[in-house]
Amino acid sequence: MKYHYEPPDIVVPVYGKVVRLDWHPIYKYGTLYLQDGKGLIVTQQNFMSASPNDKFCYWGSVDPALANDIYLNPRFPEFFREHATEGPDYPIFQVRKLMWTLRMKPLKKEDWEEYF
Repeated sequence: MKYHYEPPDIVVPVYGKVVRLDWHPIYKYGTLYLQDGKGLIVTQQNFMSASPNDKFCYWGSVDPALANDIYLNPRFPEFFREHATEGPDYPIFQVRKLMWTLRMKPLKKEDWEEYF
């Protein structure tokens, strides 16, 4: 059994909607889970390298396979009921903290990741 989360080979994004977070100073995009007018947003840290000298990290939407697995987790409905609010200012959660709360296998820690 592998310790870290591994996405499936075939991914069909079904759950969650990618939204732009113009109002937030750090997060640019996120995955919005919405039910009955209430919702919450999950973000994931990503790495981009256009060239060896041009590397940076940014916060974006969650990978589609992971977004599906989060939504289908048996503990997610309870977490959603406790934390979801009516928009447009939905609460934002980092994917690693959410996975820890839902007791999912963690993402592999990369060298370029930052915490704040």
